[in-house]
Amino acid sequence: MKKYIKKVITTNKVCTLLSLITASALASTAMAADLTVTVTAVKKAEGEIMLAIYDSEGHFRKTESIATRKAAKIGDMVFTFPDLAAGNYAVMVFHDCNSNGELDTNLLGIPKEPWGGSLQGKSVFGAPGWSDAKFELTDTGKSINITLN
Repeated sequence: MKKYIKKVITTNKVCTLLSLITASALASTAMAADLTVTVTAVKKAEGEIMLAIYDSEGHFRKTESIATRKAAKIGDMVFTFPDLAAGNYAVMVFHDCNSNGELDTNLLGIPKEPWGGSLQGKSVFGAPGWSDAKFELTDTGKSINITLN
């Protein structure tokens, strides 16, 4: 009986070890990717560039999955987001010239500060929707350019 119990324990250890190795291998291939966003045409070195990444239509322009800001500098600014899960995303960005943390608009709701998004060349009238801005991030990563209006 002792021999049988020892064999079962050894077999269980081997199975546990194989399970851990398999889980580790699957986790390392979980399809994480890097997203690089280049914001172009920053015209003033004042305020901040505010950038938000959205991971679903339900969250778009409501609850960002990632939000960041950098002090504005003239020219191009690069934002890098490592190890994102592959999937659909949208990016919106604006130049908060007066550093009040908001996209300032006029009485009609038209932005008074430069803004842009992952619109892939689409021209939108009014606020862009998820379908206007979404793109696929594959496991090989992606680089996108956003020109401020």
